[in-house]
Amino acid sequence: MLESCKAQGQVPLPSRQVWQQVKDLRRPWHPLVATEHWQLGPHGQAQLRFTTADHSEYVEQQTFLSHSQQTLAYKMLSGIDGIDQYHAWLTLAEKVPNSTDITWQAFVDGPDHIAKVVAQGSKVILQQGIVALSHLDPKAQKQVSQTKTSALSPAVIAEQCLSGSPRLAIRTSGTHLAGDTVMVFLHGIGGQANNWDEQLSLMGHTLPCAALDLRGYGNSELGKKPTRIEDYIADILRVQQHFGAEKLIICGLSYGAWIAASFATQHPHLVQALIVSGGCTGMSEASAQERSAFLAARQVPLSQGLTPADFAEPVVQMISGPDASKKHTQHLHASMSAIPSATYADALQCFCNPPEPLVFQQLTCPVLLMTGDQDTLAPPAEITDLAKRLHTYCLAEQGPAWVQLEILQNCGHVCNILQADQYNAYLETFVNRCTGLSATGVEANVTTGPSSPKLLKRQQKHTKIISAALAEFAEQGYSGTSLDQIAKRAGVSKPTLYQYIGNKEALFQAVLSGSKQELLQPLTDGSNADMVSALWDFSWHYAQFVLRPDMLSLARLIIGEAQRLPDIAASYQQEGPHLARQGIIDYLTRQTDKGLLDIQDTAMAAESLWSLILSASREHLLHYALEKPDAEQIERHIRHGLSVFIKAFSTQIDHHLQQLQQQVVPNKPF
Repeated sequence: MLESCKAQGQVPLPSRQVWQQVKDLRRPWHPLVATEHWQLGPHGQAQLRFTTADHSEYVEQQTFLSHSQQTLAYKMLSGIDGIDQYHAWLTLAEKVPNSTDITWQAFVDGPDHIAKVVAQGSKVILQQGIVALSHLDPKAQKQVSQTKTSALSPAVIAEQCLSGSPRLAIRTSGTHLAGDTVMVFLHGIGGQANNWDEQLSLMGHTLPCAALDLRGYGNSELGKKPTRIEDYIADILRVQQHFGAEKLIICGLSYGAWIAASFATQHPHLVQALIVSGGCTGMSEASAQERSAFLAARQVPLSQGLTPADFAEPVVQMISGPDASKKHTQHLHASMSAIPSATYADALQCFCNPPEPLVFQQLTCPVLLMTGDQDTLAPPAEITDLAKRLHTYCLAEQGPAWVQLEILQNCGHVCNILQADQYNAYLETFVNRCTGLSATGVEANVTTGPSSPKLLKRQQKHTKIISAALAEFAEQGYSGTSLDQIAKRAGVSKPTLYQYIGNKEALFQAVLSGSKQELLQPLTDGSNADMVSALWDFSWHYAQFVLRPDMLSLARLIIGEAQRLPDIAASYQQEGPHLARQGIIDYLTRQTDKGLLDIQDTAMAAESLWSLILSASREHLLHYALEKPDAEQIERHIRHGLSVFIKAFSTQIDHHLQQLQQQVVPNKPF
């Protein structure tokens, strides 16, 4: 028998501040929670293992999430004996400014006598939780809500074509990153691969990405026969094979969302996550009459001899929504105008002749659904109904691992372009959770096995290419270096170089990005027990890195080419010093939050630290190329620089200075 209970209440805070506390399932604010442990399930499910004061242990798993609607749902995996299922919903609503209405309800399925008792007890627990939320500190919550993440410079986008027939073109980013997962983007009927540039620029910092020009679009060829959904699925498999990927994260818009969902339901073992936006099911659930009417209406201008460029204006008006900017409508107009008539007709025929409805129960991965609140082609009510259906499958132990639904504000159909900031924020957080990078802003506790031989081989080859590229850039400069030279030095073919990294600019940025990661390791690996040790290790790590002959040569050459190649010089600054400086800022911010430092302007403090510890030594060696680093002189600079920094910013000056005196110079520093 199914029993339910509901608790309701008000919290005297804006809903966005309350949502910060409840969105990730954790409940440190609940009076009954003694300890808790965050973990990810085998398919990226957010799970919470917690104990109560009487040492009882429970495990819950999030099944639904919507930041835009401030709603989450979860089910109990273990902890309550004698029931078949326990799941709950929590929803926030700000009907009055600065006051949040909370509705928390649970559903218990099991034998009558047990289900009733569990439901009665749950209602008391839910009410206690709402009372606890009403006592949150408004000042603390305001401070949390104002925290901002640092912005990265856009990842480099390159173009290439896949081997095989028909010719398929892709736009790529992040190809220098090693790993067995690749993210694939699929555009709509009126789009092309460059519609995903905002997403490629962002997600290329996380994993390799490829936006595919569908058959007949952009630089891709139209097949000799009418395109079927099976052909698009085969094309995605070609992208997978090109990258040697074991898993795909697939993201599609409108027509591309239908293709993405079709692939995911037919090859669930290959898909790590699925993102569908501006639709999902296409015409696969429409009646034959609806399909015929849709096709006939859109074939009229083609039958009159018009091209997509001729009727682009009304189409753009329909898909952009009333609040679209001129810049965005021009972008959409250009995309539509570039489509050949044969390609548009081919895509319409494929779209309106789906082989069968999608079997969502075949899915095993998490699914993110997004649409615009002004989308008339894939309206919010339609996407919400689909999300609820997917969630039903999830609760029944079939279908998606979990479901996320987001409605973008002031947005029409092509939501990844019209509201790129909103779209990207949801996309990045979702992908980070699904890949186990981070789900709540803290490191996820994910158990992983040893790297596969294939992955190790790929990482080793990637390292060889980066090392060879650094050596060539350092010796020959940017303009004097060729991909042929790098490939020869790395012992790989030029096509392999393109497959792993991309063009010369992407390779240069990969060298600089890798350098930044190496440089900041002492501040990010968590091995240092105290702040002074971390700063000491970072200072020597910095010295050993930037005073290397190859890095000094690279810096000299970039300075020399700055006027002739300003873009490359700017890239050097953005991917090297600027990102490293941001890493220092992030570390100093964390120490300030811990109360170890008193800093009002972390950016200026980072500049000061950077300059104090080594700028004089580096400046000297940049101009005296034949001299070698003097360890004793550099130690004087580092000790003096850190001492000045501690005196300026430490909240425990004497203690930190004493720790500094105890630091030892590393063996063979140079």
